Amino acid sequence: SIIVIFAKLPELLSEMRQRSGAVASCENRSAPPSPPSACPGNLSPLQELLVWVDAATSTTTEGPILLAFTHADEVAEEADRAFVSQGLDEMLQLRGAGLLRRLVRPGAAAPDQGQGSNNYLYFAINNTQSLADSGVQALRASLQHTAEQTTSVRQLVPLSLRLLQDV
Repeated sequence: SIIVIFAKLPELLSEMRQRSGAVASCENRSAPPSPPSACPGNLSPLQELLVWVDAATSTTTEGPILLAFTHADEVAEEADRAFVSQGLDEMLQLRGAGLLRRLVRPGAAAPDQGQGSNNYLYFAINNTQSLADSGVQALRASLQHTAEQTTSVRQLVPLSLRLLQDV
């Protein structure tokens, strides 16, 4: 399985900026991520992202994971994008090295498809450019390359099952 997790880059940036010095509580959504059960129904964007990451890694032990962060046009500064990637890297390291090995970084799978010069943990998607966006193109190329490398994609499918799917 290939897992793609989406989140909004501006919301993550805002929360990560506010995290320093904040005290965790259910009332303070900008606090450092706490276990989801501590504040049911009141998860911050970063907490939601980490819940999805934890769900993906707890239900699957292998297979690539891609992070795609939308609304990148609202976070134009490279320093801000790097800040999000670095902060996320620190949080994900606490969840184990296996997770970081499974992450497909932009440019890693298909270095000729844009975003290859950065070393972010995520694909930055500019929603205003649709399919012309280099982030969308890099995500698409990485998905295709990753799928081609996945053993389940290369398995033969019996014709009878294929015909059943077409019905």
